[in-house]
Amino acid sequence: MNIAHNLMKKMTGTEDKRVSIVTLTTQGYAIGKSIRELLFTNAVIYSKYNHSSHMNPSNQDLVLINESAVETLQACFKNSDIIIAFMASGIVVRAIAPVIVDKTSDPAVIVMDDQGKHVISLLSGHVGRANHITNLIAETVGANPVITTATDVKGKVGLDDLAMRLHAVYDDFKAQTRRFNRLLIDDGRPLALVAERNYKLEPSNGYEQISKQEWHDLDPEQRSSLWSGLVVVSHHRCERPTFLAEDEELDFVHLIPLHLVLGVGCRKDTQVKVMQQEFDHFISEVGIDPRSIIKMASIDLKRNELAILELAKQLAVPFEVYTKDELLRFEHFYQGSPFVKQTVGVSSVAQTAAHKTANHHVIGKRYAHKGVTFALAPIKD
Repeated sequence: MNIAHNLMKKMTGTEDKRVSIVTLTTQGYAIGKSIRELLFTNAVIYSKYNHSSHMNPSNQDLVLINESAVETLQACFKNSDIIIAFMASGIVVRAIAPVIVDKTSDPAVIVMDDQGKHVISLLSGHVGRANHITNLIAETVGANPVITTATDVKGKVGLDDLAMRLHAVYDDFKAQTRRFNRLLIDDGRPLALVAERNYKLEPSNGYEQISKQEWHDLDPEQRSSLWSGLVVVSHHRCERPTFLAEDEELDFVHLIPLHLVLGVGCRKDTQVKVMQQEFDHFISEVGIDPRSIIKMASIDLKRNELAILELAKQLAVPFEVYTKDELLRFEHFYQGSPFVKQTVGVSSVAQTAAHKTANHHVIGKRYAHKGVTFALAPIKD
């Protein structure tokens, strides 16, 4: 799985996460049980001791540890999105060290003492949301949050953290993260942020949002005096030369928000090759980065249409379908085709399916060529 897909998975809400709470003492078990009840109702507690009636083999939310703490933690590391361990941080470090792979795929690891005094963000602070979860637990149980990430300590939002908040990905993830987070830590100037929507970021967090026109109205010398780098947030394809002069030395990164639904329609038994060619023409025409597409949608008559299924597989996104009656609710918003209306019962499949899925109007015009139709809609915030 590539970095973009790993990040997309991590962006889902905590209610969808696999949470493991590992405890070696009765006091830790009691606090872990409270955390599960208050924050992570689907969490599984791994306990070293049988706590009388609380533990029973039929309850899958409570598991009695039969092996060592190290083996348990390593097993949880491979099968969890979030681990909350009630034990010494040294034990946890030694246990997970052999199984750590990469910040984009490793779970968030949080360590607590069994008195509930301190909660420590140990691993995957930004991407895995360990810092956020640490603060959440601290507020819930009255513990002291311990976060050592340099950007957080300085009150800045790291680039990787910003991407998670905006549901976005970017190329050269590790190098760009190091480069921009270093600017946030060491440079007194904020980063300029140019985006297609207003994210209302506090300037104190290290970013100053401006319009594209405001950016281009300034010459390179003025820009470098105000900002240490440029962050562009757009689902359109963006290149450095579009924003920076040839000899301009400001750092540049393009964040691609994952928020578009691709509505699709096609003639029955459209060839896979034709679907792919038309999709390539479409994204070239509208200038979007295909990574910004997170879902595909169509009418239920196309549930098993091979060309559509193959495109969804290529994009690695879920494919949703709707009945004619579900799509008819949105038909009046768009100019459709009488032929399509006669054939499937709704005059526009791509546009209505995108609208239904995103709960938002389609942006731009519908693409139609060789019996294939596409439309895009941004998922409503």
